[in-house]
Amino acid sequence: MAAAPTSSDLASDPATSRAPRLNASAARAKTHILIVGAGVAGLVAAASLSRRADVTVLERGPRAGGKISDQRIFDASIDCGPTVLTMKPIFEEAFRQAGGALEEELPLTQLNVLARHFWGPGEKLDLCADKDASIEAVRAFAGASEADAYVAFMADAARTWRTLYGAFIRREEPSFPGLLFRAAPIDLLKLDPYSTYWRALTRRFRDPRLRQLFGRYATYCGSSPFEASSTLKLIAHVEAEGVWAVDGGMKRLARQLEARARKNGAQFRFGCEATAFKDKDGRIGGAVTSDGDAVEADAVIFNGDAAAILGAPSQPPAPSERSQSAITWTFLADAAEADVSAHNVFFSDDYAAEFDDIFEKGRPPASPTTYVFAQDRAVEAPPDRPERFFCLINAPANGDVHDYSQQELAACRTKAFTQMKRAGVALAPRPGEIKQSSPTDYAARFPGTGGALFGPPSHGWRASFRRRGVRTKRPGLYCAGGSVHPGSGLPMAAMSGLMAAEAVTKDFGLT
Repeated sequence: MAAAPTSSDLASDPATSRAPRLNASAARAKTHILIVGAGVAGLVAAASLSRRADVTVLERGPRAGGKISDQRIFDASIDCGPTVLTMKPIFEEAFRQAGGALEEELPLTQLNVLARHFWGPGEKLDLCADKDASIEAVRAFAGASEADAYVAFMADAARTWRTLYGAFIRREEPSFPGLLFRAAPIDLLKLDPYSTYWRALTRRFRDPRLRQLFGRYATYCGSSPFEASSTLKLIAHVEAEGVWAVDGGMKRLARQLEARARKNGAQFRFGCEATAFKDKDGRIGGAVTSDGDAVEADAVIFNGDAAAILGAPSQPPAPSERSQSAITWTFLADAAEADVSAHNVFFSDDYAAEFDDIFEKGRPPASPTTYVFAQDRAVEAPPDRPERFFCLINAPANGDVHDYSQQELAACRTKAFTQMKRAGVALAPRPGEIKQSSPTDYAARFPGTGGALFGPPSHGWRASFRRRGVRTKRPGLYCAGGSVHPGSGLPMAAMSGLMAAEAVTKDFGLT
């Protein structure tokens, strides 16, 4: 079985580290690849393929990055999308495939504290890059038996990762028969995929706070821990392998991938929306833009939500069948005395009710779990100036059918800040500008999603097998992004970009 022992071993895995050989310039002259969308998956595919084919990228927005975004408040740039890198070897591979080197092009700082977790007054737990420190922190917080349970949980998470990585995650198609064929039967039996994640956590931990802490990993792919498969425990292992902040903000990742693609010859057209595919001899042969321009191509990689693929006849999924959206605030605050790390989670009183509100009742949680990213704590000590903050609560993906009013958003903000204050962290945004986003805004930014930020939710053991693969049934059309296999989140989207590039390289004989 071709599996990677840890996420650190991705760099040496034959499936990911073998960069395609450069072909003669004649191959570039006769092969043109069109990429629709400049999210991280599209950028990774463009940077790789542009070494051996002509590449054009169409992006409806004003710049590259997709969900990687920032907002400016006065002279400060604040990340308000993905905030850190995990699975660093995937990005090392992406830059290698493009002819560069991650560490030379993107300054990174590894976080010592992965996340700081808060409940009521005096209830705080840090998980750390130092794994022994995390064990001792759990022991001090919840007792020796729970520390032992944590060690067992992390071993189980690592085993799940090893079983699924080579046999399923790093494969082009989400095939159940393929998984059965490639993984050892004994390893498959240990996966426990038919249990919900929450049921598995309940069996493992007695302390309800630890169930909440590790259940939160389901939200990394926009899902409910009460509905998702227990295999999502592998996210705990991936995060424990390392979290890195990008010096200068996450937009530098998008900029460097774009720069690498341009250096290889790729062309970018921003403010240019593809509205339909162009057929040519029974194949997808390009796209038509909103201004009527026809762009010819030998193949198209669609880097958008699978629910919004151009010309798709099916109706968008109902809000209950979508992953989560979010309500967010970015602001500056004088917070030198605030007991926060870079990543902070303030948990709600009733976790089950929170997800029932989102997925069943279709409304923002009455008592939300609140995530706070303190950007200036990621790289250095608290600065002697107002700090940058990004605050988020989970919300239903109903932005296409519900217009969030200012009154409704103000009530959500009050709940979020009250949750922080209850745990002893009082953040007071400085007078002036505080920017917010809602599912309505995300629905407008990402067509066909209703504001869902993670594609389809990972609910039930079949969910991963229902995701669209890199190849489609339409010749010449490929997909990449967080809504397709292998899943949502920045590293998985980057991996899908690598796999799309590999599929095109193979199908067109570009090596």
